[in-house]
Amino acid sequence: MVQESEGRMGQWVRGAVAVGGTLTALGTLARYTDVFRRRKTPMERAAEVLLSPPVLLGAGALLGFGIFRWQLARLFSEQPDYEVERRIGNLEIRRYAPQVVAETKVHAASFREGLNKGFRLLAGYIFGKNMDSTRIAMTAPVSQEHEGTKISMTAPVSFAPSSLAGESGWVMRFVMPKKWTLGSLPAPLDERVHLRQLPERRVAALRWSGTFDADKNARMQEELLTRLRAEGLRPEGEPLFAGYDAPSTLPFLRRNEAWVELAP
Repeated sequence: MVQESEGRMGQWVRGAVAVGGTLTALGTLARYTDVFRRRKTPMERAAEVLLSPPVLLGAGALLGFGIFRWQLARLFSEQPDYEVERRIGNLEIRRYAPQVVAETKVHAASFREGLNKGFRLLAGYIFGKNMDSTRIAMTAPVSQEHEGTKISMTAPVSFAPSSLAGESGWVMRFVMPKKWTLGSLPAPLDERVHLRQLPERRVAALRWSGTFDADKNARMQEELLTRLRAEGLRPEGEPLFAGYDAPSTLPFLRRNEAWVELAP
């Protein structure tokens, strides 16, 4: 009986030792698992640094300085003279003074392609591709309008190469700084660039921001025409796109406008 009791006691002791060892092992494993769980990846550590208060404050200061510089540059960027005759929300009826413009017409299948082609040609002119190699300061806005295929019912009828016949075209204009006149501007070296003077005109302008997106531009032009009809104002010609900022400007900071000329 005593031996049996001693045997059972030994089993209990050995069992207790085994259970204790198991619990110790599990506790050690749990501690190591917790350590592994707390061990952060390089991406997590980088995120902690980037989202720390000093870094966020510094980024905010840099962004604020960048917006300030952008606003300052826009403030001193020359723009054509005009007076606002009427405001209807974000729609303005303006009267522009006569302007001298550099203009080009390009064949392109899309808004984006026409924008890029036209900009390159006119930028080449103002950056020195002219008779005097004169650099001319850019002004805002840059305007672009669609030029549909025109058929004249007069004689004689002209023929165009098949590669151009029926294609859509685009007209882009850069407004020249006021110090230049049609007579003082250097002649373009590229025959696709032309200089002309626009007369005084009334323009309806609807402002919007965002990327130079063809679909958004089309929607804004349609909204412009709809609102003009509601106000009893008669457009003359087709709407055009007017852009005031460089492509590098953040989309939400860009100033874009849909324009259309109005009857005098």
